[in-house]
Amino acid sequence: MALAIPQTRAAAPRRPPKVSPRRLQQVDLTSRLARRKTVPVKLGILPFLAVGAAALVYFFTIWQSNQMVAEVQMLDALTRQGAELERRNDQLRIKLAGLTSLDDVAPWARSHGFREPTKGQVVRVRTQR
Repeated sequence: MALAIPQTRAAAPRRPPKVSPRRLQQVDLTSRLARRKTVPVKLGILPFLAVGAAALVYFFTIWQSNQMVAEVQMLDALTRQGAELERRNDQLRIKLAGLTSLDDVAPWARSHGFREPTKGQVVRVRTQR
């Protein structure tokens, strides 16, 4: 069973209006635009994506800047710490050189109860080369 759909006026094809060759008239565009009704523009999701992308770029730039400042501060702190460790190492080398000389060790050892070994107490060990 087939139904016949009556053709309505809106569905009928429209003919383009006839254009008659006339002399061009001067049109005041400002008044014509003022009379025009505003038509809502459908932008969709594109502006939101553009704003979101711009916000991401902005936040990434700020994060990168903050990270760079933090890394520079850490580098400065490590440089200061390295200089301090070198200074402390030099002090310890000087102290080690003073403590390993026998002239400095002997008085300290006597004051702490050590004495010179007797002849039979010293055993020499030879190493093979």
